[in-house]
Amino acid sequence: MSSNRSGGGCSLIILILLGIYLAYQHFVITPREDAIELQEQIDFWGESTVKYFGTFDCENLNHTEIQTDIEVFFVLFSGKDDKCEINDYIIKDFEQSSKVSPYYSRDIDKANVIVWLDIVSGNVEGKYSNGASAIRNQVELKLIDKHSKAVFRTEIFDAVGSARDEIKRKGGDKRPEHFGRIPYFDIIEFLHSEINTVGNNGYSK
Repeated sequence: MSSNRSGGGCSLIILILLGIYLAYQHFVITPREDAIELQEQIDFWGESTVKYFGTFDCENLNHTEIQTDIEVFFVLFSGKDDKCEINDYIIKDFEQSSKVSPYYSRDIDKANVIVWLDIVSGNVEGKYSNGASAIRNQVELKLIDKHSKAVFRTEIFDAVGSARDEIKRKGGDKRPEHFGRIPYFDIIEFLHSEINTVGNNGYSK
């Protein structure tokens, strides 16, 4: 009898300790990590940018026929089937390009146009021995008027690079294999052309 009581007491103690740990993780560790991540975003992008995109819904944008001249643009990104978000790893090419860097900003307050780069499925370019299709990604570029949050132009760019020669999967997995990198050169050339189009005021920050 005493051994059963002892075992039950140990189990209760373990459950209590586990509950304390989970509560500490939920109420202390996670909020602290979220606060650190938020502060890092603010340090990199600025408070206005983080606040603006905290409520920006890419799935419910309006569309308009009214064109907006690009004065200063901000770049937004979404991976395939992912939510759009501010992302620091894609902006290097825009900041370093002599053609468009004068018109690019991390600060949403300075921008009048948002350039949304959305990765979507493109064309099937072959099949693997296991039956899976090799699909080249595409970048769906949308130009969005910041003030109205309306898409006024869309362009499609094929991703660059080659598919892997072969893939190895277990269990007869025949899901499509997507491949391709963002074609920064083509996108920058397109934006440079848009900025210098007749009718654009060519504003530089």
